[in-house]
Amino acid sequence: NPFIAFALFAFSAVNPLHQNPNLSPYENIEFALSCKPPDSLGVMETRRPHIVVLGAGFGGLTFCQKFAQPDARITLVDRQNHHLFQPLLYQVATAGLSAPEIAQPIRSILSDKENITVLLDSVKDINLKQRQVMLESKTLDYDYLLIGLGGVTSYFGHPEWEQHAPGLKSLDDALRIRREVLLAFEH
Repeated sequence: NPFIAFALFAFSAVNPLHQNPNLSPYENIEFALSCKPPDSLGVMETRRPHIVVLGAGFGGLTFCQKFAQPDARITLVDRQNHHLFQPLLYQVATAGLSAPEIAQPIRSILSDKENITVLLDSVKDINLKQRQVMLESKTLDYDYLLIGLGGVTSYFGHPEWEQHAPGLKSLDDALRIRREVLLAFEH
């Protein structure tokens, strides 16, 4: 998946000292986490690395499902409490499927991952120097950051098209289109 590769590359680029040029971006993250700090004082640090994943779309969710480092703490942040299978939104918009058939609760998808915490929140700011993500309700410190916040509908430089061509990126969009289509048959 090219999106996952991009997101993971951006993620591993945050820590350039822990990169191996012979590994894929995904393998580079696991490599970075396997690097131990030098034991200069004879005491190894026992703090688990904290990975903050922004967005529970295909990129963020796949990372959480496939990442195989149980020693890492992962916090997944999304403004929705469900993962949406966007390729089937048109089916909801045309009343072929109901919304629950293409949306699954994030917590149930990741219920077998004990090291993952899911937060329902919105990102307000990111401070790369201090390694912090400011959410509406709190601030998270991180060791590694993966950003997979998704996209918006593009009108190719023509914002006036938006009123005539509604976007189809969310359940709300699909249900609005469905409502308008079904009501059109009533008039």
